Amino acid sequence: MIGEKISHYKILEKLGGGGMGIVYKAHDLNLDRSVALKFLPPAFSLDEETKQRFIHEAKAASSLQHQNICTIHEINETDDGQLFICMDCYEGETLRRKIKSDLLKIDEAVEISIQVSQGLSAAREKGIIHRDIKPANIFITDRNEVKILDFGLATSNAYTKITRTESTKGTIAYISPEQAQGKEANHQSDIWSLGVVMYEMLTGQLPFKGDVDQVIIYSILDKEPEKITSLNPEIPLELENIVSKALQKNRELRYQNIEEMLADLVSFKNKSLGLSSGQFLRKRKVKSKRLKTAIISTLIVLVAVVVFYFIKPIFFSGLKNDIPISIAVISFENQTGDSSYNYLQKAIPNLLITNLEQAEYLHVTTWERMHDILKQIGKGEVEVIDKDLAFEICRMDGIDAIVLGSFIKAGDVFVTDVKVLDASSKKLIKSANIKSEGVKSILESQIDYLSDEIVKGIGLSAGKIESVQLRIADVSTKSMDAYNYFLRGREEYEKNYVEDAVKFFEKAVEIDSTFAEAHLYLAWSYNFLRYTEKWLTAYERAKTYSEKSTEKVKLKIDAAYAESVEGDHEKSFRILKQLEKKYPKEKDVYISLAYYYRGKQMTGEVINEYNKVLQLDPNYGPAFNMLGQAYSDKNEFDKAIDYFNKYASLYPNDADPF
Repeated sequence: MIGEKISHYKILEKLGGGGMGIVYKAHDLNLDRSVALKFLPPAFSLDEETKQRFIHEAKAASSLQHQNICTIHEINETDDGQLFICMDCYEGETLRRKIKSDLLKIDEAVEISIQVSQGLSAAREKGIIHRDIKPANIFITDRNEVKILDFGLATSNAYTKITRTESTKGTIAYISPEQAQGKEANHQSDIWSLGVVMYEMLTGQLPFKGDVDQVIIYSILDKEPEKITSLNPEIPLELENIVSKALQKNRELRYQNIEEMLADLVSFKNKSLGLSSGQFLRKRKVKSKRLKTAIISTLIVLVAVVVFYFIKPIFFSGLKNDIPISIAVISFENQTGDSSYNYLQKAIPNLLITNLEQAEYLHVTTWERMHDILKQIGKGEVEVIDKDLAFEICRMDGIDAIVLGSFIKAGDVFVTDVKVLDASSKKLIKSANIKSEGVKSILESQIDYLSDEIVKGIGLSAGKIESVQLRIADVSTKSMDAYNYFLRGREEYEKNYVEDAVKFFEKAVEIDSTFAEAHLYLAWSYNFLRYTEKWLTAYERAKTYSEKSTEKVKLKIDAAYAESVEGDHEKSFRILKQLEKKYPKEKDVYISLAYYYRGKQMTGEVINEYNKVLQLDPNYGPAFNMLGQAYSDKNEFDKAIDYFNKYASLYPNDADPF
């Protein structure tokens, strides 16, 4: 099959295979990217009912968009009827292989479990059960990001037939008691399977063993596993309790939902304060167990004292520093008693977001992304994101930490307070404050200081902190008034009130002519309104001052400039693909890609990009309008009318859909 072309994919190499199919690395000729194609066994295509049931389940699984779940792009079939799935292709290894390499540490095992839990939580939110959580279906990328594989496969009758006829040890050992009895699986079944995986990571052994399936099933139903602390005395009791609760045969005694287990895992990680980071998860020979225990106990007390008095809580210190930490910065509370300062409720968090985006070890959720999520839960009109809403956003988007704060004015002195909370446990992990003279000091000194404190609070190593130079003056404006006008313009732009947005952007660049991001948004707005000469001038100015912006904004400027000024569409496309890879939740990137494909008359890819937009923002009206045009181009007029109607319902005063 190597070298063959299947649909618009060229097969490059075989990545692996098993009872559930063979996986190949392939090149997507349409989108110029690497993908993984999984060709499923013939059992999935034996009859039309089985095939359609599988396709239905796989489509449901493809709706899962989460950083810890492998993305499914397409379900298709070859000319001879063999089903295959197109998925993201990652560099790394499966947890199965990682366990065999015998290099796991306690903090690694806990972090993997947390990320799997986050993925399962996102699936539970959509009502989707995996049913086959095991090390072979957990992939660890080179960036130490965990991806759950094969969502949707274990739901079909074909899967049941395969697991009865193929070698099943790889699956049977991880199934829950209810599954072993042939009962209906639920989300607690996935919790059990994760408990088995944790047991194996922590001890190197399976809790339920046997030479044949029947013996393994008997063990699952009737035997209690050996305590993990007896197999590895280095495992803390609290961690053993988490595994034991996940492996309760009685579902009423087991964790009732994955969020409960996730909270306990995060709590354990926070309390451990990194003490386990050097402990390998295998038994070691020691000359004196009593001496070793005494030394460890003494060290724990000493370290705890030092941490408490000098370092303060660092919840993420157990995390390997090359694993990006995701954070969300929400609205700050105005405690001045003066409503004229309300604009700072948004300005301060947005400035912090801009500054923190410079740290490559952080994934910073944008203000626009948070509001896209709010629209999904019917809170799109909310102006101030409070703590409760923030926790809901974090739960939906798999975010690790929340940054919130307040500001107060005492005479001429402005005092800004910031707190960092763990998104799962809701516990405080860092607090800091700064006072300085006047509102202008927020840009002059406060944002930089608070950014540094946030970075320290989430546990980056000293070396990593030194490498992160967070200076807002280097990447934004020096004028708070200009920034306020920019934010107001961006809000109007997001609402599609482009003419109103232009007024604010023009005011921003009038105050600070070097404000590159404001020039970019002004250019986009002029482009939308077909003000040709004005948009070219705005692009030129954005390009001129682009060095004074974050990497993300600079790439966006470069892409827009290449497209609109240089007329180099391929250069623009390459930059957009860079943006897509590095910032996968930037809605405007997919919109720009859709315009590129529209110019190439690649209607299928236009539809694909706008569907990505709607995954991020299900109520983004212009996407419905453009999808209507795309389906009209394909002569699929029923679909086109449906999308035009959706657009018209969102924008009843817009003549375009009519």
